[in-house]
Amino acid sequence: MKPPLESIGVSHRSREILITLKRRTGIANWNVICRWGFCDSLANQNRPVPVVGQADSNIDMSWDTFAGEISEPLLAAFEVRAAKDGVSKDKHERAAYFRSHLERGIKQLQNESPQAAEAMVVLQALADYHRVTVPTAATRLYEQSI
Repeated sequence: MKPPLESIGVSHRSREILITLKRRTGIANWNVICRWGFCDSLANQNRPVPVVGQADSNIDMSWDTFAGEISEPLLAAFEVRAAKDGVSKDKHERAAYFRSHLERGIKQLQNESPQAAEAMVVLQALADYHRVTVPTAATRLYEQSI
């Protein structure tokens, strides 16, 4: 599968939110927080509102940096959601739809409770410690709680 964008940027407003989230969570890399936001938006059952304006901040990363080692699962989740929402295969429409999810997800993370921010840090730390992806760490943590 081909990513919807090769170069991923965010709006100035999202950049400000990312700065706050980095400070609040201690997560050092933009791509990790952006990935969390993107997944959070995909989990929201409502279709995201199209983003008006450009990615006008200085935060810019490649798809490989954004997705990391979970590129294929992220692409698969994006494709399933795009199909569910009836998004055409047009590359410009797919890119806009991706950006809508990313921007909404970052804003959603801003509104999460402090406990959710702490959970992000714990899962990231577990993933780093065990040298696995965050979804794998979350699955292992869930399985141990049963």
